[in-house]
Amino acid sequence: MSWGIGQVEAKTGYEVTKSVTKGVKVTNKMVVDSKKRGYTRPMVEYRKFNIEKWREGGDCKQYHVGSMGKLTGITSSMHWAECQTKSTNGCMPKP
Repeated sequence: MSWGIGQVEAKTGYEVTKSVTKGVKVTNKMVVDSKKRGYTRPMVEYRKFNIEKWREGGDCKQYHVGSMGKLTGITSSMHWAECQTKSTNGCMPKP
C-alpha cells in the first residue's frame, strides 16, 4: 500500500499535582533472580506541558495566538524503579 486516508482522534487527560506527601512508608515486593541483588526505589514522574492560546476565526479555521508558558507538574506520584545486578556496587545507573 503506497498511500491511505485516515482520521485519528484522541483525548488524553492527566491529573497534575505540584507536591507529594513526605514521610509516607511504602513497600514493594520484587522478584530477584538467584545470585543477583535487587534494588528498588519509589519514584515520581515529572512532565512538562506547553500552554498555548488558540482562537477560531470567522472562516472556522484555528489560529495560533501564542505560547503562554510552560507548566511542570507531577503526573505520577507512585511508581517504582527497579534493577538487578551481580555487582556488589549496585546498578548503574542507580534506580
